[in-house]
Amino acid sequence: MRKPKQRKSQRARRAAQRAGTESPRRAAKRTDRVAVVEEPEDVPTPTGDDLPQGALRRGQYGAAPSTPVPTLPRDQWGKAPDTVALAALDPPRTQPALVRRAQQGARTYASEVRQAVDEVRPWLRSGMQRTRAPSRRAVRTLVVLSVALVLVMGVAGSGIGAIADYVSLKGLATNAIDSLNRVPEDLGLGSGTSGTHLIGDAQKAQAAADLQMAQRDFQALHDRLANPDPLLSLGGHFTRVAAYVQSGLILSSVAIDGVRAAQTLLDSLVVLANALNTSPLVGSNGTTTSTGGVTVADLAALQRNITAALPDINDIIARLGAQSPAITFAALSASQRAKITPYLSLLPKLPQFLPVMDQFIAAAPAILGIGQPAGFLVMTMDPSEIRPSGGFQGNYAVLGMDAGRPGNLSLQDVYLLDKPYQATGQGASDLPPQQYLN
Repeated sequence: MRKPKQRKSQRARRAAQRAGTESPRRAAKRTDRVAVVEEPEDVPTPTGDDLPQGALRRGQYGAAPSTPVPTLPRDQWGKAPDTVALAALDPPRTQPALVRRAQQGARTYASEVRQAVDEVRPWLRSGMQRTRAPSRRAVRTLVVLSVALVLVMGVAGSGIGAIADYVSLKGLATNAIDSLNRVPEDLGLGSGTSGTHLIGDAQKAQAAADLQMAQRDFQALHDRLANPDPLLSLGGHFTRVAAYVQSGLILSSVAIDGVRAAQTLLDSLVVLANALNTSPLVGSNGTTTSTGGVTVADLAALQRNITAALPDINDIIARLGAQSPAITFAALSASQRAKITPYLSLLPKLPQFLPVMDQFIAAAPAILGIGQPAGFLVMTMDPSEIRPSGGFQGNYAVLGMDAGRPGNLSLQDVYLLDKPYQATGQGASDLPPQQYLN
């Protein structure tokens, strides 16, 4: 029979602890789990050879850490943070409730559409048997979807039609302007021409054809805007589109009148262009030939053509003055306005020059050297040297005109003219009056 193990009472164990008779193993079980290991005092300091690579010596550790900043009491923490400002800096990531409801509704409707399709597909495959007919809810869902698709396709088609209208109208305007830009080249007045050739019948016919093409395109543009299609009529209810249409109507009418006036003046423009092209002033050789000159009959034709083009010019002035520039040029960009404004600003002054033009044409044969060459003395004056005429006349030139063609202009020193004359007997005797010598 095994003897029962005797257990020491708690009082006996405590007495043994006080007496120091408790075993080391039992004492270690009752100590705290966190053990403190003291560094032995006799640990040797590692030398330079024993230090690992990159390690610091004890003298290179740096300054001792500063004392921690004392914690402020609660009453010194300051004001509470502005939650509104913080929310503005870091807005919530959650979507608005309206967006969430829309997304949820879209997912629900998509699920209903899939369910309706799943009901209709077997019905169609069975030859539309009544026993497999879809529910009314499925039919209603598919009908609503079909109507929505029709509306979307209609809006998309309207947008495509609007783009097509815009491209068509812009193409008409661009083609008309390109045709007008070719007219100076046809007449030999463009920047790419030498200006020393005569304009023949072929060049004149080409200029007339370009004017006719510009007239046709401007007229087509005006007709499209004056009689808009249903899509353009619908766009007219929008303020911006209506402003563009009104501006296009005004500018196309002005362009039609301007091209018509140019067609009327084309013959006279060809005569003047030939006179300039055969002039030494623009690089031609001599002015002795009679080809390309201006005659009295040409001046009379110019006067008749100006009178015939005057109604179109007055119509242009009236159309431009009827509306403000903001309405008239709404369809043009800023660069296009800058190009066209200087020319249009001269139109209101044109009727004022017509009486002067009539007087000039009457005196033009003598001024332009028609019938016999004419010469004009050109003097330069230096206002820094005061003279009765306005300044010292240091240079002069003689400008010749032969049948409307200006000759060479070459300045000469005035002393080359005065000194030889003073050396003659007549020049020496031509002294100022005696009273100016005293």
